[in-house]
Amino acid sequence: MSLENIVDESRSKDITPLNNETNKKSFLKLRNSVEKLITSFKSSARNFSYLALSTMFVTSASLATKAEAGIVFDNVPIVIEPGNQTLPAIWGNYVVWSGSQNEAYDISQGKIVEMPGLVVPNLSQKPGIWNNIVVWDNSVGYYDLSLKQMVYPLGVSPVDPKIGLNPAIYGNKIIWAGLNGYYDFNLKSMVNLPDLSIGIRPAINENKIIWENPNGYYDINSEKMVFPPGLSIGTVPDIWENKIAWWNSGGYYDLSQEKMILSTDLDYMRDPAIYGDNIVYWKKQEAPSLFAWDAINHERAVSEYWGTDIDIWGNYVVWSDNRRGHYDIFLTKIPEPGALCLLGLGGLYALSKNRKQLKKEDIL
Repeated sequence: MSLENIVDESRSKDITPLNNETNKKSFLKLRNSVEKLITSFKSSARNFSYLALSTMFVTSASLATKAEAGIVFDNVPIVIEPGNQTLPAIWGNYVVWSGSQNEAYDISQGKIVEMPGLVVPNLSQKPGIWNNIVVWDNSVGYYDLSLKQMVYPLGVSPVDPKIGLNPAIYGNKIIWAGLNGYYDFNLKSMVNLPDLSIGIRPAINENKIIWENPNGYYDINSEKMVFPPGLSIGTVPDIWENKIAWWNSGGYYDLSQEKMILSTDLDYMRDPAIYGDNIVYWKKQEAPSLFAWDAINHERAVSEYWGTDIDIWGNYVVWSDNRRGHYDIFLTKIPEPGALCLLGLGGLYALSKNRKQLKKEDIL
């Protein structure tokens, strides 16, 4: 699309920011920051063009429409191997998954890295990862990606009975379904808690533990179950800070407000994962299928392919789908909430102010 066409499209949608007094007053407050943004982009125009900025603003004018029309973010294949590679988990720079015998993906290096000495009894289930520590179902040890070796807690050997299922990690704590406590990395021992019996598909964040179908969560600090009003956790739940979401929850439960925050965008969401203000989820089997949602940008399409299991860390989203005839792992990076709109405002402001001065080399 040419620069002229983008300007004409923005006019036809009546989103030109400087065409009425109300918008002029709003933009006066943003003028200084926007002009700095434009200056920065002009100095590196070959890396980030005015054309791209303007396109993002036209896109952000109707994110819901765009979500139905096409894919917003690139899908980067990170594991393309024979057989099925599924159930990815991500933390920081690392992605791990089920089906890998001794491999992880390093995002910073953009390549597969080896995990020499990995010994786990069951690689068919989803691993848990936090701060370079990886743990699987039925394992009595964990893998340290920094040390590149298996680590066994004091007094535990590789032949000891299994620890548990569905591991999840946060900070210095590992939890498993079926146990009544957690493993503490700092103490190097199990910590059993009163009145705790962790159910299937548990998740942990800070000092809160959740699992499928309870009407509350376990607070590690107070060592007791907490039952907020109106909370009824369903299947495949996830938690981040004060947000809890689950399959078909239609939104998320805000623990700080003690109420559900609903959105029609989140109706029928499946297998949600939360990080910060972003929720990612499967929604439907026809394209697009995978979405990201936040309260500012609302629903944005991530992938057109239907797949399994999603995880998110920071702005990175990983999942598995079978677009190539078998399941592989894919990665994308989504913008911070509000970034699309901010960049779009800067780009369109540049067009309105500099459209006659822009040269071809500025947008290539």
